[in-house]
Parts: sequence; structure tokens; C-alpha cells
Amino acid sequence: MTVPTELRDVLGMRELVAPLGGDKKEAERKALVVLNRFHAILEQAQEAVAANRPSLSTAAKAHYRAELANDDKGRAVRHPRLQTH
Repeated sequence: MTVPTELRDVLGMRELVAPLGGDKKEAERKALVVLNRFHAILEQAQEAVAANRPSLSTAAKAHYRAELANDDKGRAVRHPRLQTH
């Protein structure tokens, strides 16, 4: 099963692979269990990615703080009497 691009760094692989055995009946029996396990792995990886992603509110607050800091720097005026030569 191909791992979605956004989950490859989390899982460290491009594909999930498992042997199903040489016998067709055995492979058919194991396939559903293996696919369910793969889906569970992908779901856990997606949850890990989502947990590390900042919320919109958190991102907006961080951006606002950065803009305020840039504005403060832009407004800072050096007083000629306070400058050292």
C-alpha cells in the first residue's frame, strides 16, 4: 500500500508491505487483516501529523506577535543625544 506523501516523513517509508504467503487461499485469508493493519498505521500517522500542526488560532497569534515585533522595530527611533560615538 502506498503511503501518502504527507505521512512519509512520519513513517519513514513510501510503501507498507507485508508477505501474504505463497498459497492463494492463505493470501486471501491474510489480505483483509493486513489491509486493516495498514489502515490503522496510516490513521495513527495522520493523528501524529495533526497533533503537531498548530491550530488556526495559535498560528494567527504567532503571526500577530511577529508583526507587532516588526512594527516595534520599525518605529524605534534613536534619539541623537542618546547615541554613542
